[in-house]
Amino acid sequence: MNRLEKVFEGLDGKGECAFVPFLVAGDPDPGTFTRLARAIEPHADILEFGIPYTDPIADGEVIQAADARALASGTTFSKACDLIAGIRRFTEKPIVVLTYANVVGVGRVMGESLATFDRAGVDGLIIADVPAEEARPYKAAIEQHGMDLISLVAPTTTDERLEAIAGQARGFLYLVALKGVTGARVSLLEETRATVQRAAALLGGRKHVPVCVGFGISSPEHVSEVVSLGASGAIVGSAIVDIIGKYLQDKDLMITKMERFTSDLKNATRKTSKIKG
Repeated sequence: MNRLEKVFEGLDGKGECAFVPFLVAGDPDPGTFTRLARAIEPHADILEFGIPYTDPIADGEVIQAADARALASGTTFSKACDLIAGIRRFTEKPIVVLTYANVVGVGRVMGESLATFDRAGVDGLIIADVPAEEARPYKAAIEQHGMDLISLVAPTTTDERLEAIAGQARGFLYLVALKGVTGARVSLLEETRATVQRAAALLGGRKHVPVCVGFGISSPEHVSEVVSLGASGAIVGSAIVDIIGKYLQDKDLMITKMERFTSDLKNATRKTSKIKG
């Protein structure tokens, strides 16, 4: 089994679901990013990193700002991968990368990009703007490097299409829990509840395709709820990245806030946990 398969098997045995925190590589600067990654690693089951990009069409303003900060700090594609490789040296937890087709490239460029991700110790790739119909060449090339292409599904995905995508999925299925871009929400939308329940009902018997829920998950209460609805994991991005934006002038306090928040989020993935009001 690869790292992703092992982590879900281990969590299932402990009665837990996966907590997947997201950071943009190099945000707000390379040194602080590495400190943040070290701070969240003990609480994470899977680490997800974004490659800084000028046109992140799936992301809202919080992560767009993180991309801008990382790019302004000089984080190129190769430097982002170097940072991820540095994180791989201190953890054996799975690492997945969220990126876009223009970053991965095509032909020879794609081969070089994937080789770079492979050398950095990446276990899976999420290419946010590549639909299932166009994913075949990416999937084949990614799997040649021993990585998984993480497939995305959305509230608008029909039952038939959901089952078809799940049948080809590797690593886990990324369930985009609402229409629109990333961003923290105050409360869990009914759309999100319905989407998670539908996916869990359709795919509950497919133990080899864990379903992790992202977009709009922003609190321990949200995490606890999607777990109770049948999700295999919760992905939290904007609410984590927002802490970086709020404490840019006090990096030590930023780290402290990040440690506390990610610890609370992980605790909420434990199916017997009680969230304090």
